[in-house]
Amino acid sequence: MLNLHVLRMELKRSLNGLLGWSLAVGIFIYAMLVMYPLVEDLYSQVSEELLDLLDVFGGIPKNEIDYFAIEIGLLLQLFGAIFAALTGFNLISREEREQTADLIYSLPVSRTAFFFTKLTAALIQALLFTIIVTLFSVLGFLSVNNNLNLSRFFIYMALFLLLLVLIAFLGAALACFLKRSAKSTIALIIPLPLYLFTFFSSLTKNEILKKIKYISPFTFSDPLSFLKLKESFEWLSFAISGGISLALIIAAMLLFRKREFTN
Repeated sequence: MLNLHVLRMELKRSLNGLLGWSLAVGIFIYAMLVMYPLVEDLYSQVSEELLDLLDVFGGIPKNEIDYFAIEIGLLLQLFGAIFAALTGFNLISREEREQTADLIYSLPVSRTAFFFTKLTAALIQALLFTIIVTLFSVLGFLSVNNNLNLSRFFIYMALFLLLLVLIAFLGAALACFLKRSAKSTIALIIPLPLYLFTFFSSLTKNEILKKIKYISPFTFSDPLSFLKLKESFEWLSFAISGGISLALIIAAMLLFRKREFTN
């Protein structure tokens, strides 16, 4: 089902984008983490009125892990999901945008093998992105406190990887459903609405909205719930969002196999 030649080609073509995104996000996280001592002093001077407002958004961080969950984790979710959506979308649509479809799809490789090889390339890029970001994060943690227990943080980064994989697969599916001329920025309609919906559903008291949030992969990978509040893994959110992604990727594969590619 996989073609190593195509896989190497896809990874080579995506290398610059992967390094650019992962290094930019990693450096941003490192810079935010090393600022924790300064931020800790600022939090100690917060008034009671502002404390009540901050409680709505996670409260005051008590340690570096809490700080990551409150101030950094949500941004990491958003940046990572945007990267994943664009990656998945571009892997499917790149050939026609670059007018190389005739050359690529004339190779002696089945459409199914092409499709699954591209998904594998997306998975590998999500894994490498997560590893690089994790390394920068650990370096940031150690720069301010070398006695931290990071075990739960590493588990969270595994959940973050699952988020990236699901979003990348949704991006790939979207590319199969849309017209060939669609620009890659349209892939942002996947992470941005899901991210905002999950964020606002956590602020509302409406029970219906709170239940609908389980369709979003941002729910099971919420850093505030998992790292600060130490809640258990949201299996329901993972099952529902994963099931939706699987169904869409199967439908996308069927469309991809029948699609006529033109330059």
